[in-house]
Amino acid sequence: MHRYGTLDIKARAASAPVLTEMAREPWTLKGVHVLDCRTEIAAGAGDALIPPSLRPGIPSYGALVVSRVEDSPVGPFALAELRVGVRIGATAGFFLVGAVCDSPAARQALAERWGYPCLAGEIVLEDLYHRASARVTVQGRTALELTLTDRRPLPGTRLNVPSIVNLARQGPDGPLLLVNTPIQSTYAQADGGRYAITAFDGAAFGAGEAFRPSFPMGSTIGVAEITLGAIDVTADPAKPAEESVAIVA
Repeated sequence: MHRYGTLDIKARAASAPVLTEMAREPWTLKGVHVLDCRTEIAAGAGDALIPPSLRPGIPSYGALVVSRVEDSPVGPFALAELRVGVRIGATAGFFLVGAVCDSPAARQALAERWGYPCLAGEIVLEDLYHRASARVTVQGRTALELTLTDRRPLPGTRLNVPSIVNLARQGPDGPLLLVNTPIQSTYAQADGGRYAITAFDGAAFGAGEAFRPSFPMGSTIGVAEITLGAIDVTADPAKPAEESVAIVA
């Protein structure tokens, strides 16, 4: 029998982003420095971060991703994301539990077009030749600190970035939906390394105590061109995606 998420949808409904113009055209983000740290997480607690429509990964895993975007349709911005690995039907992706963004214009566009749940905050990402680090603060308090050391070039520049699934409301008075955003990435260069989480406040990302890193899976730092695609799939967050998934024409 499949295992599904146990997130309390009603508890998240009030804070769900409102889709006022569901993304039908892609965005290209250029000169994106990306620090991506992936980890296995405690399964029982992690399931509480995932809507009942989605199946968790096996093993349960998540990612802390900090990006600095040099050029986008709304100018430069930085974004920090807490993602949990899921399957929407048969397709692997990440459910976005929460995010922090330093640009008001980017926060608004990401929420209204793709359903990104972004808080305001400050983000510093340093990409040095021998190491990388990131620091995220929300209302003056540290939400996340990451470091990557022992940098080494990766043999190729093709890195797997699954789609992003968000919980959002379709219009101010509309129903809650899961919306899937395909991601395409072309890396100019990328390094692997060993990472450490030196500070993490789950509440800042909407996770509370449920996101519990247990075993490192790998980390990368690189520079890429990233395309946020048009939303291509929706699903009812309360029903198994296999029964409720709909293709967006």
